[in-house]
Amino acid sequence: MPMRDGGTIYVFKDGKMAVGDKYGRAVSVEIGKMIETADGSKITMSSNEVARLDVLLIKH
Repeated sequence: MPMRDGGTIYVFKDGKMAVGDKYGRAVSVEIGKMIETADGSKITMSSNEVARLDVLLIKH
């Protein structure tokens, strides 16, 4: 899901979440933090799978 700041929220099949910044890098986000999507919706981070996302971004 695109974020208001240009980043992306990734939700994996198991429901865990990660965040990528506007430059395509995996970034750490505090669990429980409210993130605003590009359409104005607010999502609460339920996990911080930064390492998992980093591996996926490197493969791609």
